[in-house]
Amino acid sequence: MQIRKIVSLYFLLLLVASNAYAEENSAKGGTIHGKAIEYGKDQTPIKGLIVTIVSSDDKELTAKTDANGNFKFSNLPDGKYTLKYVQEGFERMRSGSEYITVTHGGSHVLELKMVDWYNRAKRMVNYRFLPILYQVTDNISKRHNLKQEKVDAIQHALQISIETALKHRKDLSIFAINWSPSNIELLEALLSRKDIRAAFTKNLTERPLKDITDFIKERRHRENRATIYYTTVGYDQVLSLTADQRQKVKQLRLNIADDDLWQNILTKTQKKILMWTNQETTEISIKRQIRNVPQAITDSNIATTKLEELNKKAGMLKSDERTKYLVEAIFAAHTAQLGNLNEHASMLLSFAAKSVAQKYLEAIKIMSLYHDTETRLINAIEAKEMSPQRASEELKKLSVMLWNEKDENSQSVKKNGSIELFKFRFFTRFTQIANSRRSRVYGWIGGKKDFNREIYIVAQLNAPTLDILDHPLYQQTLKDVLSENEYAQYMQIQAERDIFRQQALRDLVVADLDMLIFLDDDQRKQLEKIAIQFTVPPLIEDPQRNMFDQVIEQIENIGLSRWQSDYLHSYLSDIDEI
Repeated sequence: MQIRKIVSLYFLLLLVASNAYAEENSAKGGTIHGKAIEYGKDQTPIKGLIVTIVSSDDKELTAKTDANGNFKFSNLPDGKYTLKYVQEGFERMRSGSEYITVTHGGSHVLELKMVDWYNRAKRMVNYRFLPILYQVTDNISKRHNLKQEKVDAIQHALQISIETALKHRKDLSIFAINWSPSNIELLEALLSRKDIRAAFTKNLTERPLKDITDFIKERRHRENRATIYYTTVGYDQVLSLTADQRQKVKQLRLNIADDDLWQNILTKTQKKILMWTNQETTEISIKRQIRNVPQAITDSNIATTKLEELNKKAGMLKSDERTKYLVEAIFAAHTAQLGNLNEHASMLLSFAAKSVAQKYLEAIKIMSLYHDTETRLINAIEAKEMSPQRASEELKKLSVMLWNEKDENSQSVKKNGSIELFKFRFFTRFTQIANSRRSRVYGWIGGKKDFNREIYIVAQLNAPTLDILDHPLYQQTLKDVLSENEYAQYMQIQAERDIFRQQALRDLVVADLDMLIFLDDDQRKQLEKIAIQFTVPPLIEDPQRNMFDQVIEQIENIGLSRWQSDYLHSYLSDIDEI
């Protein structure tokens, strides 16, 4: 018995030792562990995600993430493993396969940034898709006095059709996640889907159904009309159109497919201005493209060759000569509004125009020097040869030297969330441009990692040529050569041009807001009445944004729906960041 006990104890100890050895040996196996988080700012841990790895002999192993998104594969034999991260409803924000080589005792960490496309799609549906379709339904119901039961039935059918499609069709979910264009384009895409279209056709008669199709057409038409109206203002500012010409240009561009036909009503001088302006625009475009190539910035021969080729191809004048003729022609077209002047008055105005044109050419050269210096400093910052602070200081010193820039030359005051510029002096726009660009050099390069050099170089502010007619020398000459009555008539003409400009801005902002949040008929009429009280100062950097900011201050007074208010708030937050 004693011997039997000893033998049993021996085998027990042997078994324990064997298990210990096995555990020690298995502990030397490799480990793969990590965390699954939802891609985005919040980086929320994903609970219950099935993570799969495949060994070199095609054996699959799975693990499930815990409440904190953590997962772990332990005691893995040596070898290569492929991470198989695909699970229905999730997509990893990384393309291609990922291979992990496991070694004894090795620990390998993985971070899985995943897109939960189903939940994201649901959020997009609730935040944007359904509210947009509900807004259209409410719009149509107001026009046709639909009963609330009918409206509720349509909206319920829309909700069911989208939720059903979302659960059973992955394409709608991906469509929802990736959608970013304008609301009007989104609505058009939604209405093209049979299941969404059916929710309307089952509950509406033919006339309301046609209104849904017209809903998009009407807004596109109003936006197109407002855009043409406002671009006509741009032509008026450069060409000095008469009141009759302004209306004809607007109507011709609205009613005729050939956008160039309206040019037939221009005078010879106005046609020359248009030709030289187009040539200037083309040349500026070429210069931008050249400046966007880093090697070309220091190689002036490339720029010269490109511009010479352009000049020969288009029969263009040399840049300085063309600009001189362009500015003098702008003055000639403007002076033509005064009617027949005596020889002495015409001579004095001609002298004033030539003098201002020469000053403008000098200012253009100075601005070009500033731009070239600015480009050099941007390159130095990107090469880490200079700090953004030092670059900003150098640009400020150059600006003071070139323009004797002082605070009183470009004053501004904050009013109702917008900037109101005043005390304009000749070519103050140049110092404003320099100020704006200098702050962006510091802010975009110094304050942010992802500085987009191409966007910065291409960015163009309003053309300073719009300032030339406001030069004190020219304006004083007008007062000197015109009688009191003639000068009053001249000022009346300018006032009418400004009225045309202000109304074009109002129409454009209302049309843009209608495209954004789908105003109903009453809301649009109220907004048009509200916009009448606002005006935009002359020569402001961004007139459309200035008018938009003024109108938006009063938009809550038109009775926005919850979606309109929420979406507008989100939109304003985005553009404020920009």
